[in-house]
Amino acid sequence: MNDNNWMPRFTGCLIAVFCIAETAFGQATLVSGGEVRAVVVTAAKPSQVAVYAVEEFVRHVEKATGQRLPVAIETDVPKAFASRIFVGATQAARQHGIDPNRLDIEEFTLRTIGKDFYIVGKELHPDQKFSTSRPHGEPRNPLSSECVHSGTLFGVYDVLERYLGVHWLWPGDLGTYVPRIASITIPKTDETIKPRLLYRDLGGWDLRHIHLAGVMYGKTRKPISGGFTRIPLATRRNLIFPTEEAGHAYGKAMEVFLRRHRRATPIEKPMRVPRNAHQVAGIADWWAAHGAEHPEWFALVNGKRGDVGRTGAYTNLCVSNDELRDFIVNEAWDGGDLLVLGDGDGHNCECAKCMAWDGPQPKLSDVPKMVREKYKRHANGERYARYWNDVFQKAVKKNPKVRVTGYVYGPTLPAPITDIKLDKNIFGEFVIYGGWDGWFPMSREEEQWTREQWLGWSKTGMSLFFRPNYLLGLYVTPNISVRQTGEFFKLAHKNGMVGASFEAYSFSWAVHGPMAYMHHRLLWNPELEINDLRQEYFSAFGPAASQIEEYFDYWEKYASTRPAISEVSSALEKLRRPRGHALAFPPRVYRPAQAILEKALQAARQDPLPEFAQRVKFLQAGLQHALLTTHVYEFLDYDGPEAELGTAPLNDLAKLTQARDAMQELIKFRHDPLNRFVSSYIDNAIVEQYFIRNIEALFKKDSPD
Repeated sequence: MNDNNWMPRFTGCLIAVFCIAETAFGQATLVSGGEVRAVVVTAAKPSQVAVYAVEEFVRHVEKATGQRLPVAIETDVPKAFASRIFVGATQAARQHGIDPNRLDIEEFTLRTIGKDFYIVGKELHPDQKFSTSRPHGEPRNPLSSECVHSGTLFGVYDVLERYLGVHWLWPGDLGTYVPRIASITIPKTDETIKPRLLYRDLGGWDLRHIHLAGVMYGKTRKPISGGFTRIPLATRRNLIFPTEEAGHAYGKAMEVFLRRHRRATPIEKPMRVPRNAHQVAGIADWWAAHGAEHPEWFALVNGKRGDVGRTGAYTNLCVSNDELRDFIVNEAWDGGDLLVLGDGDGHNCECAKCMAWDGPQPKLSDVPKMVREKYKRHANGERYARYWNDVFQKAVKKNPKVRVTGYVYGPTLPAPITDIKLDKNIFGEFVIYGGWDGWFPMSREEEQWTREQWLGWSKTGMSLFFRPNYLLGLYVTPNISVRQTGEFFKLAHKNGMVGASFEAYSFSWAVHGPMAYMHHRLLWNPELEINDLRQEYFSAFGPAASQIEEYFDYWEKYASTRPAISEVSSALEKLRRPRGHALAFPPRVYRPAQAILEKALQAARQDPLPEFAQRVKFLQAGLQHALLTTHVYEFLDYDGPEAELGTAPLNDLAKLTQARDAMQELIKFRHDPLNRFVSSYIDNAIVEQYFIRNIEALFKKDSPD
């Protein structure tokens, strides 16, 4: 890396210099030489989104220049300013031909007119009705990911990234990098921007997180433990948040961070991107509903149809059965705009007709070893493509607007090898997940196979929704994959991806660094280059940027080349279990990384701004947290070398004392406010609660009797 990667710090100055060549009436000057030149203008009665967008805009400009822009409503604009920055749906915008009602949701227009600049998106006003799929969605609240009338806010974020060089690296103030500049000038601009992906969710922040933190859409509430959160009060207080205030601080910062990266889980009717589920035509347990009367509708598995001994969506269907498909369309389906063909997590049918639908099968020896399980007994992609297509063709005759959904998952992941064509209103959720496949970093062989499956399904013409599980392998260690995961995401976007939603634990911000940043940035703009995003992240460390690049390159190389800790088919080896992280990242492998960070700290201290050194210390805290957390696993009892669950060593008092001491060191670290954003302690604790039996015994400070 060279020193040019530190250039975002001077972005605003460069823009100002560049704009000298522009006509004076083709640019808007906000601040010049440390003096305010513009006023921010809103509608007389701005929407909630516009009000928040102005707050975000003014806040970041002040952090960049030290100057606070004044704000006025358009019926009372002071005349002492060279430029006016109109934010939101104003009458002035309409008079200049920018009609927010002609924009789509999440879309925004950026335009310079004279010396003024307009940021305009479609908005919801208090007196405007809006139909949503959930009454608690709060579609007007700018901090809600379900607020899709957010184009004005997204326009502000685009301006901050593009013209001020702002980067949001992780939640909290330290994770917000705003280069210091003396002047900000926006060049001649006239463009309308819409999201590339219509559904954008990296996971790691859902109702469970909201209840444990006690924050929802910027409003605090009493935290909830137990119940569906599956986190007892003792675990929340010890391993997550010691106080309600701590939870509120993290939750608020997390919601702000996610909106800055334009997270969106749409709730409008109809949804732009329909979601699949483990059910068929609204029925989750088909065996309970129809098994007694029609056992022939159900998958033949090991010579038996139907009941697999589990309730719910585990009994799959015999999809080649003509009567079943007619029943789905004519009886089970409600005739609405969505027909879910999600099927379950059980085994697919092995009857002769279904297997004939699978078409020619490759030799197992020609299939990469790690994905052979998907081909036993058959790969079913061709079968399910035919099933979805047949049901869709029947359903579209009853409702021309119907959209059908299904899972491209497990044995259906292998793409059809014929030239079958599917309608774009058939949506497949592409789930790379298996016993030991679908986890990054991947071998080149597995990566190539996975790419071929995406391209194969894209070739059918169906709409593809990326729904991976690999972020469920996140924990506290620097097991990072930036280039490989990023390039796959870009490939998917170029070949039919309409949205993405990850089943995920949130990132450990201080160890996953550029991997986390890259994922959030690509979700809004998959056309960005991976190396450019890496350099954006490193630039936030100022004069230590090159050392930080060296540091994360060390970990990315180690993650992809480390020695195996178990059999390839083991969840430990794929780091799907916390014990695997402890085994794969022993203390000795941290030492070279710690040495690099020491060099980075010395370099960062050369700059008078303290934030660069503080960010290096943040990364150092991430390594400390990883070591403290994995140290606990050294003192647990296991049933054997391949055991995934650990147990508090209640029958070994000396070992129990060591385990408690290690746990107390970890608790002390997580309770320190300086370490609040090092990791998502909620997700860490969810993992720990499940994989450490009797974990509450480790919370005691006193020695065992």
